[in-house]
Amino acid sequence: MVLQLEDCVDCCTVLYPEHDVLFMLDHSCGHDRQRQGGLNAENMNKSFGGNQPKMRDTTIQQEQGFLGPYLRQLQPGDVQKMAFENTDAGPFWMSHDEREKRRHDIIIEGQFTKRKLTKKELSDKLLSTGLTVKGKLKDLQRAASNIGLPIEETKQKVIEGWEGKPKGLLQILWERGWIDNSDNKAYLNYTVTGRQNAFNLIQQETSLKHLMSTCTDFEEEETMLQSMGTLMGVAIDRSPKCHCEIAGEGIEYTWACAKNHYRGILLDKKRGKENFVKSVRECLSKYVLTRERVQKFARRARHYIVGYHVLWQIKQGNFHGTDTEEQHENNSSQAILPTKLEQMVKKFKTHRCAMDFDHSFCKAIYKEE
Repeated sequence: MVLQLEDCVDCCTVLYPEHDVLFMLDHSCGHDRQRQGGLNAENMNKSFGGNQPKMRDTTIQQEQGFLGPYLRQLQPGDVQKMAFENTDAGPFWMSHDEREKRRHDIIIEGQFTKRKLTKKELSDKLLSTGLTVKGKLKDLQRAASNIGLPIEETKQKVIEGWEGKPKGLLQILWERGWIDNSDNKAYLNYTVTGRQNAFNLIQQETSLKHLMSTCTDFEEEETMLQSMGTLMGVAIDRSPKCHCEIAGEGIEYTWACAKNHYRGILLDKKRGKENFVKSVRECLSKYVLTRERVQKFARRARHYIVGYHVLWQIKQGNFHGTDTEEQHENNSSQAILPTKLEQMVKKFKTHRCAMDFDHSFCKAIYKEE
């Protein structure tokens, strides 16, 4: 998809050099693939090291959305390192002596650990011998055993040190001021998923993943496509998950129209490569996708765009209509659900009354009489 995007950017920059280019994509696994070293709270451990990936460094742009209410180590404008460096003091919950003792990996002589090789590791080993085996993990293990390849790995036991390792959720949030460390053991109240109260409900303020994922830089982390688009000098945005037809001025409706025409062509006229290519070109021609039809598709998509805009303004408390303040408060505390969007689009289709969009003016004129 990145290579395809690069080809499209080349065409757009040559044909329309005077314009800024925006690509609107719908949500999919390919479009939303995370970039290398991207910020992702789901992949982080509570403590340092382990199998968590090393993430890129991030800049604390402002206090709101980045820094918490407790004692912090960072200020707006600072760059937060996501891995421990040799100049760092180390994990905050350790004493000075513990930090120095655990700075580097400690190899325990005479103790070993065993682990089974993963499916990818087994596949790579089999591929190096010239065998390509597909199937489940047990199928690869059986194939490796048959040719004498080990399916387990034995390593000397090591106590992992913190220097050069990813910091983990607890350290990152503590540096930002999201961890209440008023006493030496207060950090123990935080878990990865959060503690439950007396009613078995998760207390979000004790969930490390929740606190991390709601930080602005984690929420607004660019996908691989978006980051590559930035390097190419174009902007990339994604449509809401429930309404992919918003992308491209109603392009999904255009595809649907072309598909409907294709299905109406008789099978005899679609058999063979030449007839197939001719049929596809006919479906995408200006005689099928006329200007009037494309304008109708764009107008249909715009209804949903306007609906999302109004619901977002209501959620932010910036919409001024005929709803009462209590209704605004209720709406602002709720997520923008597909059902609410459909209701909003239906309202736009109804007759508009001046009492709805200019209530105060009409009321003032009425009182003058």
